[in-house]
Amino acid sequence: MITIQDLIDSFDEDELAQLTDSDTGEIIDPIKVNKAIEHAEGQVESWLNTIGVVKRSLTGELLYIKATTVPKALIGNTCDVARWYLHKDQITDVVQKRY
Repeated sequence: MITIQDLIDSFDEDELAQLTDSDTGEIIDPIKVNKAIEHAEGQVESWLNTIGVVKRSLTGELLYIKATTVPKALIGNTCDVARWYLHKDQITDVVQKRY
């Protein structure tokens, strides 16, 4: 649903580096970012599944019942959730509101 590039485009490469690189705060840790993405996608998918907008195919592919592509707003909202996961115990008011 979303990629590391989507997060960079939505927020800031420096912010992602600071949240994921505990040594220098200069390099994005793709393992940490992908873990946050995985959690965010799971959460968003569960919300959408509840209201009947998505379902999984027999092969595990996520299918959008109401659209053929992922809506841009959904990408943005999923990025907000992933960002919330990356902030962990440093959640700011802005991050909380966007979540």
